[in-house]
Parts: sequence; C-alpha cells; structure tokens
Amino acid sequence: MNELVALYASPAARRMYDEEVTELEHALQSAALAQAEGAPDHLVAAALLHDMGQFVSFKGHHKHSLYLICNTELPNFGDREMLLVGNVARYHRKAHPQDHHHFFTILDEGERSRVTRLAALLRVADALDREHRQRVTGVTAKVTDDEVALWLDGTAGALLEGFTVQKKANLFQQTFDRTVSLRFLGEHQDAAGP
Repeated sequence: MNELVALYASPAARRMYDEEVTELEHALQSAALAQAEGAPDHLVAAALLHDMGQFVSFKGHHKHSLYLICNTELPNFGDREMLLVGNVARYHRKAHPQDHHHFFTILDEGERSRVTRLAALLRVADALDREHRQRVTGVTAKVTDDEVALWLDGTAGALLEGFTVQKKANLFQQTFDRTVSLRFLGEHQDAAGP
C-alpha cells in the first residue's frame, strides 16, 4: 500500500494533465467521501483505486486499473474481493459490464449484480469531479420512485461536471430504473428541493 501512495504522490502524478488537484488528492477525496457516506468497502477501495491505470496509460486506463487491482494485495481483501474492486474500477467509465468481458463473467450472478450497482454509483460520483478541480463540494440526493435529483453545492463553472454526469448516468438509470437530474443549490427550490 505504501508503494501505491508513493506512486500517487510522485512528481509525474502531480503534473498529470495539469490538474489543480493531484491524483493522490482525487483518489483520497473519492474514497473519503464514499466512506463518509457509509459505502461498502468494495466501493471505497474502487473509489481510491479507479484511476490507478493512468500510470500505465490514460488511454484504456479503466482496463489497466482492473489488471493492476487484480494483481495487487491489499490488507483485508482476498483475491475474490480484489476481483470485485477491480471490476467496479474497470466500469467507472466507457463500456457497461458485458457478458463477454472475461473478468466480469467469472463472477457469480450476485457478484455481477453488485459490481454493476457499485460501478453505476462510481460513474456518477467520478463525473462530479470530471476535471479534478473539486468544483462540486457537496451533493444532496432526493430520491423518488422514478428520479434521483442531485442538488450540487460548489463553485461556479461546474458545467462540465453536470454534462458529464448526464453522459455517464445511463448505467445508473438502467440499473436503478431512475433518471438522474442535476440542480445547483441556490436555484429556485420548490417542494422537490432538498
């Protein structure tokens, strides 16, 4: 684990993509927020590790993350649990889980369902920090039978994050049978507000 933290804290990670927030800060913030909300350990670990494949290549980094996670030992996680964490990280972007994806198909039906649900959540959470600039500083969710309204708090300029959530919410919508809508705190809030 110390090697992983050292990699995230390396000069290369600090310079990556000229971001205001380092990869280590993004990873730690993602995991801390998941943990603070009572997320299961698999989601917390996936939130921490989902971008580690960028150290191999940005292109396909979600697949590199899967490989690296599945070949890493973490305290309190066995091989099967690392496979779950790796799959959640793998599906944080791009393709949805598919029956022809080898590492997904070796999971049993319950594990595949869990990975899909956790990946759907991670995709939306990751989209809220699309530029790694921490523009969204808080989220309140209002859940109804057919919608999850996310009320965002943060700095001006979170339009890319909003666009990215809408783009990446399709797995969430398919998995939970609810649409995702975004609103910004400070907008007119009626009875539907938080």
